[in-house]
Amino acid sequence: MSVSVEDELEIRQLVATFALAAIHRDYPTFTATWAVEGRWRISPPIDVEFVTRSTIGSVIPEMLARWAWFIQIPHSGLVTVDGDRGTGQWIMSERARPASGEGGHLNEGLYDDEYIREDGRWRFLSRTYRYLYIDGSAPAGEGFPVTR
Repeated sequence: MSVSVEDELEIRQLVATFALAAIHRDYPTFTATWAVEGRWRISPPIDVEFVTRSTIGSVIPEMLARWAWFIQIPHSGLVTVDGDRGTGQWIMSERARPASGEGGHLNEGLYDDEYIREDGRWRFLSRTYRYLYIDGSAPAGEGFPVTR
């Protein structure tokens, strides 16, 4: 299966939009990255799963409220497309400081994705995050508010 340049760029933009919307706490944009029947799974130790765009949109504010600041960085990914469906895998890094100010969060992981073209746009049909490394130490540095 070959991937058209246009499809690959749109999917790469989808992944970047997901990360930036989380950093900016832009919940409508974050929610719009999902297909109507989207499924988001985060592996243990968090071990949660949310199904449907509306459910994902309703839980993301609560999830991000735990953090004084949150950064997600998609490092690289591979994408395959077959018609209006595709798959991908992305190496990710996350860093956060809890709202309580105690401890921290650093992790490295992989997102396994399924994409679907819905209403003419690529969206996540499924995202599964698998942790590869977690560190709960407080970050030595200082976080700053994100502004546009």
